[in-house]
Amino acid sequence: MRSTLGEENIKIKDDIYSLQGALDELEYQINTLSEKQDQQAGEINSSINDLRRIIKNKLADAESRLQAVEKKQGQNRKDLENRLNIVIQEVTRENKELRRYIERFRTTVSGTTEEGYYIVANGDTLSHISQVFGVSVKSVMEANGITNPHSIRSGQKLSIPEK
Repeated sequence: MRSTLGEENIKIKDDIYSLQGALDELEYQINTLSEKQDQQAGEINSSINDLRRIIKNKLADAESRLQAVEKKQGQNRKDLENRLNIVIQEVTRENKELRRYIERFRTTVSGTTEEGYYIVANGDTLSHISQVFGVSVKSVMEANGITNPHSIRSGQKLSIPEK
């Protein structure tokens, strides 16, 4: 019986050593996988940062191009307005009534002499001006400190509030 117990003891020790070896191998594989995972996470983070940098650069480029286009549009508008003024001067040189009509029409169409302002033409009312710009009479009055809606005069510069 002693020999069977001894053999059993040896067998159990062999199993323990075998299991210890298997455990060591598993720990090694876990560490290897963990290192690979950390490396891949670093590569992913690096790729994400590269993509962020590329997108920011492309966004800045797009914003720059948009500003250039908007500036060019503003210049084109001014050039067109200057050409229109020359044509109007030539056409209306001898006809004062036509010149007044065209000036009133141009002021109403453009609506402003500067961004957000309107020069009152002869015969304008706050009601008409408000309708042209799509704002309320009250908001135009408040923006300009006007207490009497019938007190505006030709040539007066009015601030037009945003819609």
